[in-house]
Amino acid sequence: MRRSGTVRVLHVDDDEAFRDLTATFLERKRERFDVTTAADAQEGLRRLGAESVDCIVSDYDMPGLDGIEFLEAVRAEHPDLPFLLFTGKGSEEVASEAISADVTDYLQKRPGSEQYSLLANRIDNAVQQHRTQQRVDRRVRQQRLVSELGRAALSESELESLFDAVVETVADGLDTEYTDLLEYHPDDGVVEFRAGVGWDDSLVGKTVPASHDPSAHERSGVTETAGDNSPASHGAETGSDDRQERADARPESLAEHTLQLGRPVVVQNRATDDRFHDSELARDHDLASGVSVVVSGDWGSAGTGSDAETGSDAETESDDSSATDATNREPTDEGDTAPWGVLCTHSTTQQRFTDEDVNFLQSVANVLAAAVVRARRERDLRVLRRALDAAGHVVYVTETDGTITYVNDAFESVTGYSATEAVGRTPRILNSGLHDQSFYENLWETILDGEVWRNRIVNETRDGEYYVVDQTIAPVGEDEIERFVAVNVPVGGEDGDTLQPSDIVPVNCAQ
Repeated sequence: MRRSGTVRVLHVDDDEAFRDLTATFLERKRERFDVTTAADAQEGLRRLGAESVDCIVSDYDMPGLDGIEFLEAVRAEHPDLPFLLFTGKGSEEVASEAISADVTDYLQKRPGSEQYSLLANRIDNAVQQHRTQQRVDRRVRQQRLVSELGRAALSESELESLFDAVVETVADGLDTEYTDLLEYHPDDGVVEFRAGVGWDDSLVGKTVPASHDPSAHERSGVTETAGDNSPASHGAETGSDDRQERADARPESLAEHTLQLGRPVVVQNRATDDRFHDSELARDHDLASGVSVVVSGDWGSAGTGSDAETGSDAETESDDSSATDATNREPTDEGDTAPWGVLCTHSTTQQRFTDEDVNFLQSVANVLAAAVVRARRERDLRVLRRALDAAGHVVYVTETDGTITYVNDAFESVTGYSATEAVGRTPRILNSGLHDQSFYENLWETILDGEVWRNRIVNETRDGEYYVVDQTIAPVGEDEIERFVAVNVPVGGEDGDTLQPSDIVPVNCAQ
């Protein structure tokens, strides 16, 4: 197994004794070095195509392709891979050719073991610089992808299309073969496959049991189940000494483990990870590593890279600055909004996922969460508007400065103003001139203080006719007032005749 932080070096030299000696010294100088050798450039190219390599060390004078020709062949496919020319044929001409071919470093072979220490240092520096640049480039690409997804989320009216964009963004940003978006249905105790990359299209719409119960991580002893319909709601950890009981208590999948934990989960090696049961689907596709995050049911974030849970044997690379990219959130309590779902991505190799990678995945999930909440509110608003349009009373909504943003059908029929004429103007269009300034000052003081204002008022229609209503104006908003909603109930006189302005004795009923 390749450890996190391992540096894979490919040493190409036609001198078998020298390349074996070099490999021995390099691995002795650096424990994290894993040196593979090749006898010539052609073998080196084959190994490079079949294996993961962090740095190439090559001789110059070899049969077939020489070191410069080998470098040019490598650069055609791997323009940024560290390539060190380590040769006994030192000349200004060779050095100039190497620099022109974009060699990373150039060293001349010398007698003694000190040359191996120098070579090890040069490899270290080259790989570190390359990895740093890779992380920077990867992060810039990820930020661009999140920005593009955010713009798409604002313009996309159908969530299903956004689901596809989300999984494609993740696969592109993390270079993973498989990505899946799962929606959690708490009433049914299942997660539904909504979109994916790498998976068979027939999985879309399929469901599997899952529980979001966060208390599962605190249970110990006897395994608990949630009934025949949700066998996957077992606790994540137990205090029992019985191994079988403890194994049964694990969540049935990475997705369920993430739902229960309420924060990102990093899996560096699925073969040895015992935090959850590995699904048959995961085994069939040879999944080796992965990351999963919660898609929140509200506007909040569910965690960051520094907040992620990793396996006990996992090592992650991190950048302290990345920990501030999103808002930390404690595991979800039972009384909180249930999560919308889980976003997972998987690799068939043991990929090193950094804090930046987890933050990227969570940022994508947060864009989706905002779009889901916005779609839910728009749906609720459409339902509310249909209800208001069907209501017999006049209803209109204004901004905090009084600008009308919505009127129902009754408003149009009673006042004579169409929605097009009313929206963008203020309720002054209904002012009959029969109330003094103090009347309206009291109205505004009351609603701006967050209180409901109620009173009888005489309005005037577009055609100049008076009508009398009992008006209620209520402030709307959570942390601060966002708008006002006005409801007008018509007032009739005896025998149902319309009241005249002279019948009105305004009374301040503000509460």
